[in-house]
Amino acid sequence: MGISREKRITVKVEKKYHMMKILACAAVILPVILIARYNRPCADDYAYTYMTHNALEQGAGIPGLIKAALDTDIKYYNSWQGLYTSAFVMALTPSVFGETYYVLCTYIILASVFLPLFFCIRMVGKSCGTSGQAGLPALFVTVYLALCMPCATQGLFWYNGAVNYIPFTMLAVFNIILTCSLYCQNRDVSYAVRHMTAIVCSFVISGGNHVSAFANILILAMLTVCFASRRKFCGVMPLISGLAGFLVMYLAPGTAARQSVLAQSSIGKTVWMCGFHAVDAICSWMDLNYFVFLLVCVPSVYRLTRNVVYRVRKRDFLFLACAMYATVSGMFCAPYYASSSFGAGRLVNAVWIVFTFFSVAGLAAAVVYVRQHVGGCVGMPDGRMRTGQKAWNLLFLSGCLLFFWNPGFSGTATGRTCAQDILEGRAGAFGKEMDLRIEAFRDPDVKEIAVHPLSETAASSVLHFSDLSADPAGYPNAHVTMYYGKIVTLAQ
Repeated sequence: MGISREKRITVKVEKKYHMMKILACAAVILPVILIARYNRPCADDYAYTYMTHNALEQGAGIPGLIKAALDTDIKYYNSWQGLYTSAFVMALTPSVFGETYYVLCTYIILASVFLPLFFCIRMVGKSCGTSGQAGLPALFVTVYLALCMPCATQGLFWYNGAVNYIPFTMLAVFNIILTCSLYCQNRDVSYAVRHMTAIVCSFVISGGNHVSAFANILILAMLTVCFASRRKFCGVMPLISGLAGFLVMYLAPGTAARQSVLAQSSIGKTVWMCGFHAVDAICSWMDLNYFVFLLVCVPSVYRLTRNVVYRVRKRDFLFLACAMYATVSGMFCAPYYASSSFGAGRLVNAVWIVFTFFSVAGLAAAVVYVRQHVGGCVGMPDGRMRTGQKAWNLLFLSGCLLFFWNPGFSGTATGRTCAQDILEGRAGAFGKEMDLRIEAFRDPDVKEIAVHPLSETAASSVLHFSDLSADPAGYPNAHVTMYYGKIVTLAQ
């Protein structure tokens, strides 16, 4: 029997709205993509890449590049911070192939957000016994995370700051959902592969950064405790792997070296201060963007969870709230204990991402609870065209516009600021002045260079993170000197 005319019209309209939503997401994130072409390396980009850069300059090729990245990893493991995964990744900054390739950094970060989200949504659907497209929900969440993160400069445009936190935090989110799938799905042929993947991911995350590693371990521990009463221990091995990696990082000579120059706090003060700071941070993050984001997510969450058989109870919400607060507080504890500070913007981005995914988990629990206890939720859309669906589509578009404009809420108006920097010429001026510096750095006839500070016309608030020092031995001048083989200072 063929498809009815009414059904064909419905499918056609659904496809039209689906494409419209994709175009809306692409439009609001386009300024972020376009401004990346003016971005250039700075600060730790030189500190972590001078060995890989030298390997390519000497014609070592890809094998030599990988060896140099491993040497960089070993160097920092023994001399600075003991993170045995992230230093390798930071040594492979695209600018080692040429400074103009730094444009790829933002694309790599965006891909590291979208791809885990895509596979997470697919896993959630399979665990809940549902199916459907995951591309648009993953794209929408990527847009929200990219445009509303607290510090976009260190989360999207400064590669060494971003790659040290964003990909590892997203990997932790992926790993938690992967571990949950071990508990929720039957032990089919893919079980062993998923279990081994979770074990490997936990070890990799523990070598990335302290806050993502701590969040991964803490949530895995909570899952282990929760499912122990049901005699399910699928997450024990990933938890042990994460703890083993954390121990490898903690015992590293580099960790001791870094700790010796930082002002360490006591355990009691750390817990006390981070407990209050977590409340303050959570309250600041619960702005209009946050609530609109959750509201737009309702139809997708409803579709994914409509076959859930677990009976959600009121105490589950209390558990989720406590787990979220404990994780956010714990993530702040890691830097505060080590340095008596709550960390830079790139670290706050990681905590905010974890908070966001706890919020989505709470939303999913609320949707399931309402469906189970109210009776059918007739008025709740599930992705099919029906009464009220046009209102949800309008809300989707309004949400994208809100995230782009971000009128005075927490974080940076990333989309709007990127667009303004491009249209008003600040981004282009920044790229041009940085290219003039790089051209001088690469001049073989010059051994000492004093560069001028960036002009006011090149003051891009999203691209500019750190500049040189007037002291040739200062940071990051020393690393720029090693990278280009000449003494570099900032003229006064």
